[in-house]
Amino acid sequence: MILCACGCGGEVPIGKRKDRQAKYINGHQSRGRLMGNLNPATQKHVREKISSSMKGKHNSPKTEFKKGENMGKNHPRYVGGRKITAAKSHAKRDRGLGFISLNECKIDGWEGHHLNKDYVIYIPKELHHSIYHNIWTNQNMDDINFIVLQWYVLYYGLI
Repeated sequence: MILCACGCGGEVPIGKRKDRQAKYINGHQSRGRLMGNLNPATQKHVREKISSSMKGKHNSPKTEFKKGENMGKNHPRYVGGRKITAAKSHAKRDRGLGFISLNECKIDGWEGHHLNKDYVIYIPKELHHSIYHNIWTNQNMDDINFIVLQWYVLYYGLI
């Protein structure tokens, strides 16, 4: 009888080949990596042993230079952290859309809807969310624009 190497205490079934015996129950192979308390590399005494073996060892001056020169913020291709990435992601939405308003936002709960890349019309939020649309791909823009312009004509009494 062989116990599973992951530490669960389960018995490993005997396989088809008599010359080789499995170490794990099927599916338990990654348990030691996923469950830190069962992984020998994460146990305190193992970490202390590795730490003591590395004490007094130093990198070569060339390696230290490379690490200091090109690591993290010093790397030539570093463009910023999470904050910069978020700013770039947000900025792409502002790029290329004009803002010529055709009416005023009179009531809370109204949102601006771009009829095209230049003109904006304020409409109730429920109407704006009634049809999914995307100005960048032009998906459903004809449908939503038709409904918005009908609403605009009725709301402002242009007929």
